[in-house]
Amino acid sequence: MIIIIIGLIFLILIIYFRSKTKQLIKYFESSSVIVFGKKGKGKDLVFQHVIKNRKKPYYSNIPYGYKYTSLEIKNLDLSPNTFNEFILGRITKVENTLKDSQDFYISDAGVYLPSQYHGLLDKTYMSLPIYYALSRHLNLMNIHINTQALNRVWDKLREQADVYIRVYRTIKIFNLFITSMIIYDKYQTAKLELLPMKRKFGNEHNNALARQYDATNGEIKKLTIITRKKIIKYDTRYFKSLIYK
Repeated sequence: MIIIIIGLIFLILIIYFRSKTKQLIKYFESSSVIVFGKKGKGKDLVFQHVIKNRKKPYYSNIPYGYKYTSLEIKNLDLSPNTFNEFILGRITKVENTLKDSQDFYISDAGVYLPSQYHGLLDKTYMSLPIYYALSRHLNLMNIHINTQALNRVWDKLREQADVYIRVYRTIKIFNLFITSMIIYDKYQTAKLELLPMKRKFGNEHNNALARQYDATNGEIKKLTIITRKKIIKYDTRYFKSLIYK
């Protein structure tokens, strides 16, 4: 009897966390996502979990394994087209070097596209924000970014994202990584790192305040996933091999 109960509990947990994985994947399928959080909290782990469970080819600046194609950010270039060419209606046709329906995952975007150099980025890569905005039109692509701090990424990209995910905890139990996050659909709300407001059964006053809170701040939702160690294909110290001899 005890074995049956344990088996049922285990089955319920599997179904529950699979449903959470499906919820997470929907954000990545429909939106350009920015994942942010402090060092070691599980940002790349979220990328790995999504990549493995989506089972689709993808581009990335670091290898997460599976159906992976290396891509550099500079390849998202529509030069010489800038906002001025769009306004004047004199678009120059450029070569399409990317495949359709392959999302681009950028790890440590705060290093590649740092907000403190936004003036230089504005001048040097004027067409990159245009590609970011038109990525679904051009290549049926979403561009996903992770970074330690949300405001550390070039503002021309971070303020165009559709979904922001703050990863605040990952704990390891045996060969399982349990990662907790909060999902936002508004940049300002994510920047403030607001928490969801809990509803209380039977307390209509509290629930009315919660509805007003949601209307003001947008979606704020907690979500937890479990990732098995054996699916992890990325090097947690990739940049050591990239930089050091």
